[in-house]
This record gives sequence, C-alpha cells and structure tokens, in this order.
Amino acid sequence: GLGEKVRTIFRNEGLRGFYRGYWMSVGLFVPGSAIWWGSYSIYKEQYWKLLGGAGQQESHSFGKGGQGDKGGAPSGGWRLIGIQAVSAVSAGCTTSLVTTPLDVIKTRFQVANRKVSEAVGGAAAEAVERPSAYKEVTHLFQKEGLWGFYRGLFPRMTASSLWGTSMILAYEFLKRNCMIPEQ
Repeated sequence: GLGEKVRTIFRNEGLRGFYRGYWMSVGLFVPGSAIWWGSYSIYKEQYWKLLGGAGQQESHSFGKGGQGDKGGAPSGGWRLIGIQAVSAVSAGCTTSLVTTPLDVIKTRFQVANRKVSEAVGGAAAEAVERPSAYKEVTHLFQKEGLWGFYRGLFPRMTASSLWGTSMILAYEFLKRNCMIPEQ
C-alpha cells in the first residue's frame, strides 16, 4: 500500500526521494505561467479587435458594476466574456504546446525506474541508480522520437484550457466588480 511505498522511498533515498524533480517543476511553472499570461493578453487584444471592439475600452462593456443601465448584462458584456473565455482556451493551448516537452521530461524523471536489487540473505540493498534528466531525454528521443516529447498533449491542452478559463473568468469578474471607485 501507500505506507509501504513511503517507507521504501525513505529507506532507499531518504527525505530527498520525496522531492525528486521538485526544481524541474518550479522551472516548468515559471515559464508556463509567463507564457500563459503573456499569450492570454495578446489573444484577448487580438480577438477584441477582430470582433469589432477596436476603439472601445473593454472594461466599459459591462457598464457600472458589471450591469447594464436596466440591471441586465448588455450585449457587449457577453461578447467580453466570450472573448475572455476564448482567449483563455487559446492561451492554455499555446502554453501546453510550448511546455509539454518539459513536462514529459519532468514526469519521466520523477517516476524513473529505480534499480534496487536486494542481495540474498538480507544484505543491504545496493545503491539506487538515479537517472539524470539528460539520460531521460536521450532515452525518450531514441525510443519514441520527437513525438514522444508531446505525449499527453491533448489532455494537457484540455486541462490547461479548462483551468485557465475558469480562473480567468473568476479573475476578470472580480476585477470588474470589486474595484473601488476613485473619489
């Protein structure tokens, strides 16, 4: 079970074994976040221009407090929500396309087979062979070619797009409706 796996990792690799690939994860998060926010901004601006919003301030599309003068969302407000959602999906797909190879390498490194052979008669286990990220990259390329680095691309695009759309719609809604008016 889980307890046995935890004990095995701790026994064979110590506390460090629980953080295998941690810095690779951090190294993936930073550029991934930068790519997502940068591409979201570009897509939002371009879609806004494409759909006839050029010259208008997008933040004014909802009117005061996110509502039209008669209490309902004006037609421009739904267009803004649509643009934000499509921009988030586009940003998620772009980010996934760029970062999936790094994520595949990170994942392979984290779950790489650890070669542990126990000697007969209860002797101590041999040292664990820890493959390097470089070895994982070369092995992946030799075994699966360039497309091996894009395994899981479409599920990752889907997850990134759903997460990004949910997050950005909540963010944009709160940004619009929680602003304190200047006096």
